[in-house]
Amino acid sequence: MKKHLYVVVFAFALFLTSTSNQLFARAKVPVDSAASVNAARINQIQQRLDEIKAMDKSALTRTARRELRHEAREMRAEVESVKAHRAMYVSVGGVLLVVAILIFVL
Repeated sequence: MKKHLYVVVFAFALFLTSTSNQLFARAKVPVDSAASVNAARINQIQQRLDEIKAMDKSALTRTARRELRHEAREMRAEVESVKAHRAMYVSVGGVLLVVAILIFVL
């Protein structure tokens, strides 16, 4: 009976991990091309931020300075969002499988 229970729990955990991966599958993008596109975009943003920092803002009007501040803020937020996508996500099924294995071992 106990062996049967282990098999059922293990099969259920495998089912959860396989379905979660299939449900959230995205279009496959080669890792190298995505990383190079992100790196190129970050370089463009960094160059633009350096240009804004090097500008003589005293000759600009108040609205122009405000637009530059908003542009810089949006670009910094974009860089942070690109860097945030480097995280690793774990599915619920994977977590349940690890917990089940730990329970069986201990």
